[in-house]
Amino acid sequence: MRVIVVSAVSLGAAALVCWGVRRCCASRKTRIICQVSELNTYPLKSAAAVPEAHLILDEYGPVGDRRAMIVNEDGDFQTQRQIPRLCLIRANWLTPDTLQFDAPGMQSLVVDVPSVMPATTRTVRVWDEYVTAADAGSVADEWCTKFLEKPVHLVLMGTWFERPLPEPEWTPKGYSKTQTSFADAYPLLLTSHASLNELNRRIVASGGEALPMNRFRTNVAVRGQPLRPFEEDTWKRIRIGNVEFHCVKPCSRCKIPTTDQATGERSAEPLATLETYRKPKHGGFTQEVLFGINLVHAKTSYGKAIHCGDDITVLEYKPSEFD
Repeated sequence: MRVIVVSAVSLGAAALVCWGVRRCCASRKTRIICQVSELNTYPLKSAAAVPEAHLILDEYGPVGDRRAMIVNEDGDFQTQRQIPRLCLIRANWLTPDTLQFDAPGMQSLVVDVPSVMPATTRTVRVWDEYVTAADAGSVADEWCTKFLEKPVHLVLMGTWFERPLPEPEWTPKGYSKTQTSFADAYPLLLTSHASLNELNRRIVASGGEALPMNRFRTNVAVRGQPLRPFEEDTWKRIRIGNVEFHCVKPCSRCKIPTTDQATGERSAEPLATLETYRKPKHGGFTQEVLFGINLVHAKTSYGKAIHCGDDITVLEYKPSEFD
């Protein structure tokens, strides 16, 4: 495996907001509800976002998304939960099989991603799952260890990688063989600017400063009329452009959104405010703070693309966790 260090170059007339009125998902018509306003990939899990004009889908999710990961010496995945400085690393694809890593004060690191199962692998853990990943080698490990200031390893995945969706109870019928990458659980995350605006309204009203969408590390951000705050809680199936997705479960939030993605510094928000109104009172999420929804796509969508500006059509609704 080649590793090079080079000089740094550098959804229907819809649900009312969850904070006031019970929402009904019965008999709402299929209709365009908003548009895609932002698309992102994260080639290195928990590192900086790469804005995209479009996302091409493969069997794992958006092509190039979360195909590299940092693990500790025990093989456990490392994210901004443990290492906030991860947000300062920028990973970009030079070719479909070559990643470049940059970070403040560091020379650029270029790593080849093996297209077939390599001879040198490492068993690593993502939450409760153990998977086989490619070991990027000692030069990459030294680069990551130096910048992150703790002993770590860089691992990679290629088209040989296998990791079925990790939560069978949330997997839609017919999707049991669907794969995912080094993502926490699902191929894509969708968030809404209407929901962010409502969150920021509350933060500002309590004396804080409005926060950007990048705190939530979304793949797909949406905005437009008649989208209402947290209406996405009620979506079961949607179409983005000409690609259909299942909205499998809401996204439970950890402390990563409290990390300033430009500096790596932590603060109390947005979790302090989300705690006041985004914890369901019943169901399986009563101890969780929710913001955004996880998506899965069908095998028939592999090779298709979604684009900034695409319409989002809600095809099917469900009750909200806040009803």
